[in-house]
Parts: sequence; structure tokens; C-alpha cells
Amino acid sequence: VLWKIVLMTSRLEGGCYQLPDGRIHMLEVDDWISRTAYCGHYERDIFQCLREILTANDPVLDVGANKGVFAAMSSSFIGPGGFILCVEPSRLCWGSLETVTALLPTRVSIATCALAAEAGNQPLYSPLESSTSFHAALNQDSPTFLTQQS
Repeated sequence: VLWKIVLMTSRLEGGCYQLPDGRIHMLEVDDWISRTAYCGHYERDIFQCLREILTANDPVLDVGANKGVFAAMSSSFIGPGGFILCVEPSRLCWGSLETVTALLPTRVSIATCALAAEAGNQPLYSPLESSTSFHAALNQDSPTFLTQQS
């Protein structure tokens, strides 16, 4: 019953919902992470840690951003003066990540790539998609993004 009430009352754009605590969430009933994040059970200890260490206007680096659960939670702590850089190599997550982060009050940039310590190509394997290759142009002075190859 709770799912039906949420689905009817708090719908935003693109399949997203605003939770009672104000967070933006993409609710996918068939997705375990989505369901447990909505109910407050997903990564509860990590969310508590974020609540304790993040303050208004902080920058956040979300590596392996998936569909934006941590970005949305972090946004609720850092507010519109903060900044989030989401790094996500899997094309399966990009659409949901873009939808969720577009609704956040915080400035967000999404890097649709992977990160590595060395230059080179590595396949990204997913059980739901064929492998994707990435190439690194490593800068000796600072980490750089891997750019996606087709």
C-alpha cells in the first residue's frame, strides 16, 4: 500500500519521486537498491557517516555513481552551494543518473567514464550488456578521466 501512495502523491519528472525527507529518488520497484534506499535500509551506516561529515557547500566525488542514490543523499547535506562530480562507466546507469541529478538543487557534473592509475584500455564487463572499452590518457601530475571508446 505504501508504494501505491508514494507513486500517486510524490511523482516528479522521469520516474523520480521526492521522499518524505526531501531527497530525490528514482523508484524502480523491481530494483533491490531502489527499494532498500527508499525504505532507508540501503547503506544505512554510510549514509549516517555522510550525514556526520558533509556540511553545506562541500564538494563530493561519487565514484561508481550508479543511478545517483549517493549523489541524491549527499545533495541533501551540501545543498545548492555544493558540487558533486559523479563518475559512472556503465551506460546502463547513465539515463537514470542524469534524470536524478537534474532534479537536485546541487550543481552536478557527470563523467561517463572510468578512472585508472595507468594509461591503457580495459574492458568493462556487465552481465546485462556487452563489454565496453575505455582508454586513459594519464597525466603524471594529476588523475585524469578515461574517455569512452565506441
